[in-house]
Amino acid sequence: MGLDGRLRRRILGTKFSTQPSFLPTPLPTISGQASQPSTVDVYIDGVKRMIQPVALGPFAIQNIPVITGQGQISMVVTDILGRQQVITEAYIRASNLLREGVNDYTYQAGMIRLNYGNRSNEYGSAFFAGTHRLGITDHFTVEGRMEIQRYTETVRLGAVYAVPHLGVLAGGGAGSIDHDRTGGLYYARFSRAQRTFGLAAQIQQTTDNFRQLGLTEFQKAPKTLLQAQISKSLWPGASAAVGFLERIARTEEDAKVATASLNFRLHRASLMLGGTYSLVVPRQYGLNVALVMPFGERTIGMVSGNSGPTGSTASVEVDRSIPLGRDTGTGSRAPIGQWCIFGAQDDFRVV
Repeated sequence: MGLDGRLRRRILGTKFSTQPSFLPTPLPTISGQASQPSTVDVYIDGVKRMIQPVALGPFAIQNIPVITGQGQISMVVTDILGRQQVITEAYIRASNLLREGVNDYTYQAGMIRLNYGNRSNEYGSAFFAGTHRLGITDHFTVEGRMEIQRYTETVRLGAVYAVPHLGVLAGGGAGSIDHDRTGGLYYARFSRAQRTFGLAAQIQQTTDNFRQLGLTEFQKAPKTLLQAQISKSLWPGASAAVGFLERIARTEEDAKVATASLNFRLHRASLMLGGTYSLVVPRQYGLNVALVMPFGERTIGMVSGNSGPTGSTASVEVDRSIPLGRDTGTGSRAPIGQWCIFGAQDDFRVV
C-alpha cells in the first residue's frame, strides 16, 4: 500500500533499477568501414573514452557509454598502414526516451483521501490510473495515461522525439469528462543539455472544465503554466542556473517567480546554493543551502538550511543504502537519521 498525499493506493509497474545491467534508455551507436584490420579510438565531446580493434569490413561500436545530455562522438579509424579516417556523429541521451521496443508502465488503484492534513483515515471515491510508455525507435517514444474516478474520466496522449543537433521535443494533450462537462489540456516541452550549457522550457494550457486526479472538488487546474531554465558550467566542478516560473491560476493565487542556483564540487562533497524571488508579492523570497558529503560506499550525509519570510530552518540527515541481496535484493536507500536543528520542529528518528 502506498501513500502519496491525497491518494492511498496500490501500485504495479516497472522498476528498472532492480536490474542494474538493463538500460531502458538508448545509448548511441556509431558505424564505419575498415579497408584493413584497424584500431578504433572513440572520443566523446573531445575526450578519449575507449579503444577497440576491428577486423576488415563494416563494423559498428554499440552502446557507447555517454551521460544524459547531448554532444558529439568522434571515431578515429587507424589501419595497419597508419592511414586514418574520422567519423563524427551527434548523440542525444534523455531520461524520458526509451530504447526501441522497451515498455515502461505504472498502474495504480486506490482511494482519494479527504481533508488531507486535517483528519485521519477519511477517504472518498475509488480511482484507477495507468501510464504506459513505449519506445517506437531509439529517438521516438509515445506515452498514454488514463484516469478513472467516479463521474470523471481523463485520457492523455503524448510523445517525445530527439532531434539530432537540436534537442528533445515533447508534447501532447489530454481530455476529460466530468459530469458531462468536457475539458482539455495541452503541453509542449523542449530541452537541450550539453556539457557546458543547458536550456529547458515548458508551456501548459488547460480549459476551464479540465479535471485530473489529485484535484479537490472545488479546485481547478491552472489556466497557464510556463517554466524556463538556463544552466551554464562556470569551470570544472562549478555551475550556475537561472529560471523563471509563471502560473496563471483559477482557484489559487497567481505566481511569477525568478530562481537562481550555484553548485560547487568540493573534493568529495557538493555544495548547493539557491534562491527564489516573487515578482508578484513584494519581498517574498526564499534562500536555501545544502552540503552533501558521502561517508564510505553506502552512507550519505546532508546538512541543509532554508530561510524565507515566515522563518528559517536547518537540518541534518543521514541516508544509508541497503546492501544488494539483503531483504528485497535491491540497493534501495533509506534514511537512518534526521535531525531538525531549529525551525518548526525538533526531532531525531532512527529507521
